Amino acid sequence: SAEKANSKLSKYLNTTKLIKAAAKGIEIADEFINTNSRLELVNDGLQTQSELQDKIFQAANRSSGSYMDMANMVSTLGSTAKDAFSTNDEAIAFSELLQKSMKVSGVSGAEQGSTMGQVVQTMGKDTLTGADFSSISQKVPSILEAVAEYTGKSEEELNELASAGLMTADIIKNAMFVAGDQINKQFSTMDVTFEEICNSIKNEALEAFQPIIET
Repeated sequence: SAEKANSKLSKYLNTTKLIKAAAKGIEIADEFINTNSRLELVNDGLQTQSELQDKIFQAANRSSGSYMDMANMVSTLGSTAKDAFSTNDEAIAFSELLQKSMKVSGVSGAEQGSTMGQVVQTMGKDTLTGADFSSISQKVPSILEAVAEYTGKSEEELNELASAGLMTADIIKNAMFVAGDQINKQFSTMDVTFEEICNSIKNEALEAFQPIIET
């Protein structure tokens, strides 16, 4: 009786695992489809949709980030910060540098998603308020360093400019691009974490299963 009960219980548990796995698969597929639908809306036409996704996959892997997070960032920048980012390539390059800057600045994996979201929302404003600039500078000090180097002004002077309504998203974008080599150099010296290895595995799996998800 015990053997029969154990056999039935095992079958039940295996079935439950399969159902949970299928549900998780559907959840991932839906998120992937929704994300790429948003990307399609902001595609500047300089590449196919497949090529745009491939560029984001590569940028996410280079920065040890999540494809989903980076794709969402690129699509948001493309829809809310069109004046600052005229092409998808600019939005992708900025997203990659931001991801690397967060690691250099010591932003933990758990905080990266919310921090990226805040920076993206801020970049969607043509002119930043003093509170906006202060907030992103505190969370990602690399941004402050890049803007200070780009403008030749001190932190106090930059905060005054922001309070006076003279700090724009375009200034931050240009500063990050100018500081790109330095950010990449600092990033290359950082040790890889287990979470970043997991991100890489997830990205590769997602890219491999993309045709199946789309089908």
